[in-house]
Amino acid sequence: MTLLTKYILITVLILFNALCIKGNGSDVEDNFSESQSIDINKYLKMLSPEEFKQNGQYGLWFIFFGSNASVKSETFTYMWLEIQNQADKENITSNINLGMVECTRYYVFCKENNIEYFPTLLLEDELKDYENSDDVLDFIRNKIEVFSKNRQKEKVEEIVEEIGKEKAEEKVEEKVEEKGEEKVEEEEERIEEKVEEKVEEKVEEKVEEKEEEKVEEKVEEKEEEKVEEKEEEKVEEK
Repeated sequence: MTLLTKYILITVLILFNALCIKGNGSDVEDNFSESQSIDINKYLKMLSPEEFKQNGQYGLWFIFFGSNASVKSETFTYMWLEIQNQADKENITSNINLGMVECTRYYVFCKENNIEYFPTLLLEDELKDYENSDDVLDFIRNKIEVFSKNRQKEKVEEIVEEIGKEKAEEKVEEKVEEKGEEKVEEEEERIEEKVEEKVEEKVEEKVEEKEEEKVEEKVEEKEEEKVEEKEEEKVEEK
């Protein structure tokens, strides 16, 4: 999935969980043991009030406010860990910062941010809250618009690439046809040459035969003349 697709999924998640879209409003004792919470917290990017004030003014932040005292919060924590790890793998965190605030530990800070129920997710852009559904929807629309433009660009590139392939295939076919035509022409020329050679040979043979016949006729004529002369001489002698 593309980076923008992930953004859209994250913001949809915000739409259902953030900005006062809470749990059932009651905090109940966690069924998870304290050791389990501590174990998973080791792998989460925890955000203290000091870090938030220092870094929150830079860029886009997606913050999970949770509590060890809430079953729903603890259950969501495992999903949040998956989101965090996948975002790191896909380098999404180079464009949007992810962090978790543990409100059991930072109660005053969470109260200052009007966090009443857990889990609560907030999307902030340089410390500006997306305070209502219109803000979140505008954010989603902007991301979808960018995503759509990128998809259109990808489609155009695919079409251009496909046209390039078709052109290349046409060129190859043309070359094959040209080569085939050249071979046919070469074969025809070779056959014509052979035919001409055979014709010339036949003509030469005929000429030789004719010449031989003429020579034989000449010889016969000479012999006949000699025979006649002999006979005439004999007649004269008598």
